[in-house]
Formats: sequence, C-alpha cells, structure tokens
Amino acid sequence: MSRAGFIWILFMGFVLALSGCSDESEPPAKDSGDADRSYTEQREPCADFSPTRNLYFGALHVHTSLSFDAWSWDVYSEPEDAYRFAKGEPIPLPPLDENGQGTRTVQLEHPLDFTAVTDHAEFFAEVEACVTPGSEAYDSSLCTLYREGTDAGMIAISSPLMMTNPVRSQEICGPDGVDCPALAESVLGRTRQLHQKARSSDVRRRSGSHPRRQEAVQAGREGAFDGVSRRE
Repeated sequence: MSRAGFIWILFMGFVLALSGCSDESEPPAKDSGDADRSYTEQREPCADFSPTRNLYFGALHVHTSLSFDAWSWDVYSEPEDAYRFAKGEPIPLPPLDENGQGTRTVQLEHPLDFTAVTDHAEFFAEVEACVTPGSEAYDSSLCTLYREGTDAGMIAISSPLMMTNPVRSQEICGPDGVDCPALAESVLGRTRQLHQKARSSDVRRRSGSHPRRQEAVQAGREGAFDGVSRRE
C-alpha cells in the first residue's frame, strides 16, 4: 500500500470516530406525539398525558329531563344529577311515587373517568315552557298532554319540527306563548355553564385505580389487548 493510501485510510478513520461521538449533556429528543398535538382552546396541560395512551371508562350518550323524550320515561333527572351519578353518587330512578319522586336508587360501583350529557337541544324551549309553572304555555292543552308522560305527548310536541317543512308549535311558541328562540338560548347557556363547571371542578386523575383498567393493562402486558376495542 502506498503512503498516500495509508494516510487517506487513517484520515477517514479519524473522521468516522469523531462522527460517532455525541455530547451526553444534550437532552433527549422530544416525543413526536407531544409535538404533533394541537388544541382548539387554551387549557391547563394534561397532567396525565402518556404518548402510549391511557385507558379510561365513561359514557358518551347521556340524556336528562331537558330532552323532549325524557318525560315519557318518567326521567326527571337534571344535568347536575347526571354528573353526580358519574362521580359515584346515588340518584333516584322511576317508577315514581305520588309526589313524583323516584322509588329506586342506582349507584355505580366505580365512578366514571368521563361523561357527556348530550340532550336533544332542538326542543329546549318547548320542554322548558311546558314543565315550568307560570310560563305562558304551561296551561296549554299541548303542555298538559306532554306532562302526562305518554308517547302521545312526546309525539305531539316534537312532530311539527320533524316535518318536511318544520315549524314551531304555535300553541307553545306562537303570539300567545313564549319566545322560544330566547328561551332555548337561555337553557343552552345554563347547560354550558353546568358542563364547564363539571369539567373544571373535578378533573379526575385516577390512572391505574379503576379495577377494569387494571385488568386491561395487565391483559395488554400479556399481549391479549391487541386489537380489542377501548370503548366501555
């Protein structure tokens, strides 16, 4: 081998040795999932974030007495009751006694990690007018029928808005009734406040505490959780 060739090989080896060195004081690269996240609003960072995801149990479809079909099932629970139930508190259920109070009590064995109250908003005004004593429409024949809790009342109050050419009930929302757009906005504003309060007042940080979560995590470690749905 020529002297020039030997020097070239020695030089390249020196360069490769330098390229393999790194500054151990440099922080590790940030997880890609953290950089890719985006938010629609400014909120406190999640204290329980995990790039490999966490497992939670909850309910995404909950109705209360604000929904037009609730009264036909004797459901008088308010959104506040739904949130209390999700947190593990007992609430009453039908059948009702002579005072309109539930005669059964139901309570979750374990509180939920999350819940979503998803009432039918299209009839907020009609329901509020019909169940609020003193409203302009409270004593109307349609509201009286609705409060009886029959399917006929539910259909009568909802059908005008479900037609090909939907209209509001004139008996409830007409000139002699209530201002339905304003009343619906009022109920919507109240529910927004309740949802915001429920979301911010009791943020659960119970990672690993739920028995079903512990079982699922253990199953994942054993390779049995692959491909299994993460829904409740």
